[in-house]
Amino acid sequence: MVIVGLTGNIGSGKSTFADFLAEQFEHAGHWESWQLIAEVAEALRANGHPKSDSTEAVNRWLEPLPDIIQKICHKQVSFNDLKLDGAVKHDSPEYVKLFQYLELVQERPELAVGPVTEARKEDLRSILQWLGGYLAAKCGGDIWYGEIIRRIQTEPKLELATIGGVRFPADAKCIINAGGVIMAIERPGWEPRDKSDPTERERGQIHADTVIYNDGSLDQLRRCAQKVAADIKGGTRLPQYRAAEP
Repeated sequence: MVIVGLTGNIGSGKSTFADFLAEQFEHAGHWESWQLIAEVAEALRANGHPKSDSTEAVNRWLEPLPDIIQKICHKQVSFNDLKLDGAVKHDSPEYVKLFQYLELVQERPELAVGPVTEARKEDLRSILQWLGGYLAAKCGGDIWYGEIIRRIQTEPKLELATIGGVRFPADAKCIINAGGVIMAIERPGWEPRDKSDPTERERGQIHADTVIYNDGSLDQLRRCAQKVAADIKGGTRLPQYRAAEP
């Protein structure tokens, strides 16, 4: 089995490249970190939502989180490690996305219920961003990708497993330790959508084994994926590829 972790700015073409790469293998699977984070978010959201101006109420809302993490991610953490203290401010970098989310669902109650789907991901991005970064800091850097690797390893027929959304160096290390490689998708001239997202800042510290320059059309990116797949199978993977190259 080949495990490929994909990193790159939001909108750089990671998911599209993963789809094109999967076309070249009979048995392929794709995992996105946001989907695992969404499982945690959905379990937390099932308990309603507190008002963002009450630290005590927010902490009551977070009380089930250790059990949720244990069930979904197979990681143990105490509530004392996760709770807010009385000095927390809304603009604190560690909590700003949490408060953005709680204020959002107060303003738009329709977003407070229902599953976290692909179609709703953009509206609910703040809670995914907060959980993704905060729990990685509090529970260990392998919380998301360690669980993804565990799930991948239960699929023995897989020839290719691609993992999207690699944003933390610890995530990349987890994939490499499992025998995988990191590919960065770079779209020239494409800037990060949300520079305030701490996960975007962390992403810049990841060393990629291969860089894919998404500098052409969709057809060119597909042909690039075909070349990459052939090189993976032949053991001749290159350090970089350009979609626009003939």
